[in-house]
Amino acid sequence: ELQNDVGFDHGSTILISGAPGLGRTVVALSMVRSLLFQYQRSKLYYITTEMTRESLERRYRNYGWFVKE
Repeated sequence: ELQNDVGFDHGSTILISGAPGLGRTVVALSMVRSLLFQYQRSKLYYITTEMTRESLERRYRNYGWFVKE
């Protein structure tokens, strides 16, 4: 049974893969932002093997999104 209109089961782990430059990060950060607002959460785990926390925060700010310190 799906728990939301996004089409993911509650508690799912989602892997986004693809070649460099295809927009994986923007898709993932957009999903994180939407899920945080939709479910009014203060935390969501985002795991990457390619980017540091600082570079993710910088990218998030570049999109005009707020990053809580």
